[in-house]
Amino acid sequence: MSQYTVLVYDSEFFYSTYIEDVLHGERYRVIKASIINEIPELIKNASPYVVLCDVSELNDGDLEFLGMIKKNFPTLPVISIVSSDKKESVVRYIKAGVFDCIEKPIIKEELILSVRKAIEFTIYKREEIERVSKIKKIVKGTETLIQASRKRLPKLPLKYPGSMLIQSILDSIVIAFDAEKVSLSWLDREKGKYYVVACAGYCMDIKLFKPRSIGEGIVGYVANTKEAIYVPDISMDERFKTSPFKDQYKSSSFMCGPVILNNEVVAIVSVSDRKIPKPYSEEDFILFKSF
Repeated sequence: MSQYTVLVYDSEFFYSTYIEDVLHGERYRVIKASIINEIPELIKNASPYVVLCDVSELNDGDLEFLGMIKKNFPTLPVISIVSSDKKESVVRYIKAGVFDCIEKPIIKEELILSVRKAIEFTIYKREEIERVSKIKKIVKGTETLIQASRKRLPKLPLKYPGSMLIQSILDSIVIAFDAEKVSLSWLDREKGKYYVVACAGYCMDIKLFKPRSIGEGIVGYVANTKEAIYVPDISMDERFKTSPFKDQYKSSSFMCGPVILNNEVVAIVSVSDRKIPKPYSEEDFILFKSF
């Protein structure tokens, strides 16, 4: 059974059953409303990807009902089922914001195609909401880091900042990018070294990380260039495919960027080992750079 839930309502038993059978054949999960006024509550409880309903029984209240659904569930596509004797309603329903209209008698292929497009739309909208949520988390982390950097970061010891603030920011990055490993490396320009001072996700005790020379490894590369980098596959990247440190990464994709204060790189944030089996995307990198 598919993970996609479809909410169906039609007062005519034949069409209600027919739609259910067709969608079950496509392996969708189908929930049927017994009365039309049950639809809003079922939407709240079941979170369907699409609603199919015939609102003709409401007569002059049909547009008001569709408007109520649109107002309370603005990203949810509604497919209106229209009786053959009420084809003039199609234009009114489209103007009211329905995703699509299907006329009776229902053609199986048209039903399947309309539902598929509606589900694709919902998937896109839900991913969009998730992307916006990520942006908000990153922006919030950026604002917090900027405020902290002005007041506190210059006073932190180089090796062990011991800052819950920094830790909370790294934890938020783990969530935003589905990463298993996020680290913050602090630069000591006088000694020409950088030190891992904090990490989040699945990481070792920071005391086990050895200091490395600025310019050494991927973090050192970013420290020198002062530019964020995105590597979808380290084995194909001419800059790092021969790096002796590439084996430290569980996956081949990572992002790395500088923390700049007063036009100087003071630290490097590294994001690697994505939990899901696909590389970080250009979109992820844009979000990462906004941090």
